[in-house]
Amino acid sequence: MISPRLRATGTLLAVFALGAATGGAVVHYKTSRSIHHLLDASPGEARRRAMIWALDRKLSLTDAQRDRIEAILVAHAGEYAAIYRRTEPDMAALRLRVEGEIREVLTPDQQPKFDELATKLKARHRHALGLDDNPPQ
Repeated sequence: MISPRLRATGTLLAVFALGAATGGAVVHYKTSRSIHHLLDASPGEARRRAMIWALDRKLSLTDAQRDRIEAILVAHAGEYAAIYRRTEPDMAALRLRVEGEIREVLTPDQQPKFDELATKLKARHRHALGLDDNPPQ
């Protein structure tokens, strides 16, 4: 027979474990949604979202502040794009080297999937910079 004190301790531990698991699941879900929200955008939009998210996280922005900061970032997007276009050849060379190194780490089954992902990301990037008129699929 289990003592009432041991039963109470076991119940308390079970409630704590369930609470921790639920909290972990909620944090994982919200983080995944935030990351997908960032990655499902063009590079410029993703940078803008990431900057606003980081500022909001550290500074607890009001809705009005968030809107004004987004407007500031949008107003200067062309300047950012012009600088990126000037540095694109160097970035493309670096990206190819990095992709090659990553590819070496992957299994033969993973490599075609990685190549497809890299091609899509490069197309999104070039389109966002105005280097390619065809929108990525």
